[in-house]
Parts: sequence; structure tokens; C-alpha cells
Amino acid sequence: DVLIRAGGYENFAYPFGGFLNNKRSIEINKDARERLYSQFLKNLIDNAGTAGVDSSSGSGLSLILQELRDVKDAGRVIAEFDIDAIEAKPELDTVLEDGDEIIIPVLTNQVYIYGEVNNQGAIRYEENQNINFYINGSGGYLPSADEKTIFVVHPNGKTQSLSYRNKFSLASRNDIPIFPGSIIYVPRSADITNSIQTAAIWAPIISGLALSLASVAQLNN
Repeated sequence: DVLIRAGGYENFAYPFGGFLNNKRSIEINKDARERLYSQFLKNLIDNAGTAGVDSSSGSGLSLILQELRDVKDAGRVIAEFDIDAIEAKPELDTVLEDGDEIIIPVLTNQVYIYGEVNNQGAIRYEENQNINFYINGSGGYLPSADEKTIFVVHPNGKTQSLSYRNKFSLASRNDIPIFPGSIIYVPRSADITNSIQTAAIWAPIISGLALSLASVAQLNN
């Protein structure tokens, strides 16, 4: 109803990248983030007990943890913004609340590559291409890359991970679709028993890419 009252979409609108910001979700996310932060901190402390942390490392860890804690709370609700799809299946519609904010971006023809690749930044989107295509287009992996753990954040806010460490969530590079505006993140490889290295890897993922809470929970695991 709101989209129709607003006159529908302009020619270059990108409904798939639509953003619904909900005040109540912001409060829920804030509470969940605090609990996730506490558990994440506990995990780092437990790991530090086995790996050892000197005073200089402790100082670096404090800065990284502060970066994690300073992540801005988001109230994004993943919703369907395709008017035709909603009209065909009314159950896809979302009931709005007072104060909700809807943002519809302009269609982009870029895919964004970050992390341990030779040339971070945007690559022109090409239909039906997979993760390897865009990573190769960015110059390939750096020697420090963790090629077995890759994260993809889609324009609609959903996040997928490619991980060979968990056989129950195994996905191939061909199984994860890439859309205009998708973000591909290749983390740094490190010994996960070292708490400083672990925090240094996840901090830019969480704070820089603004992943969903479900993604943060997955990282915490």
C-alpha cells in the first residue's frame, strides 16, 4: 500500500535491495548484540588462556573489541519489495508499524569484493557468474586469504557463508548466487586459537559490512 501510494518505482529503482528499518527491531538487535558481544568476549578470553596474550597484544585486543562494541545498531527487517510479487502472493507482504522507514536504492551494476584479495573494490556485475569469477577479477587471493571461508552479503540483507569446515553447511561456490550489489568478503587465514588474530579477522567483517544479527551469531560460533 505504501509503495503504491508513493507512486510506485522509478525506472532505475532496485526493489531487491530495499531496506525496511524498524524501531522495535533496533531495540531487539541492541539487546541481542550485547549478549553476542559478551559471549564473543568470553570465547576470546578462553582462547587467550590456551594461546597466551602479552601486554601489547592485550592493548590491541581492547581496541578491536571496542570497535565491535561500537557497531551501530540496525533495525533492518528483510522484506519483499517487489510489488508484482506481493500482489501475486499477499502472504509476502509486511505489515508496517509507526515510524518504519523504507529505503529503495538505485539499481547498481557492481559487485563488491573486500578482504584478502589483490584488488579490493567494485567489479562490474555479469549475469550467471559465480564467486570465483569475481575473485579472479579482483586479482585473485592474497597468500594470507582463507579460501575455505567466504561470506556473501546479498542486497536484500541475507547473508550466506561458504565454509569447508562444517560438512553440514557445505556449499560450493556455484551454489551461492551473486546479484548486482552483492558483497563478497574473503577473511584472513589465521590460527583460531590466537584470540588477537581471531578478533582482528572478525572485527572488519562485523563493523565494515554491517552483517545481520544471524550472521554475527554464525561468526561467534
